[in-house]
Amino acid sequence: MNFNEMEAAIREIYAGKNTTLYFLKMQSELRRTGVLEHKMGDQACICCALIQTQFEYAFNPDYTKKDRSIGANLHMSTDQRNRVAN
Repeated sequence: MNFNEMEAAIREIYAGKNTTLYFLKMQSELRRTGVLEHKMGDQACICCALIQTQFEYAFNPDYTKKDRSIGANLHMSTDQRNRVAN
């Protein structure tokens, strides 16, 4: 399959599925198959990073807080992400 055929097949799989989780899964599949990189080049990585950051910022109230003892952002668990996305 060429990139256009792969993209069409992926779009067909997710047609009518409009939750955040399905959007994230579709983006992941587009990236995994190379379609995203084919269309966006090096910017595909940046796009995915921005989506992740926006998801955390929008749905995780603790994301912008810092744990001063370890100096790391507090991220959602996989279970929390799935509950929010669904």
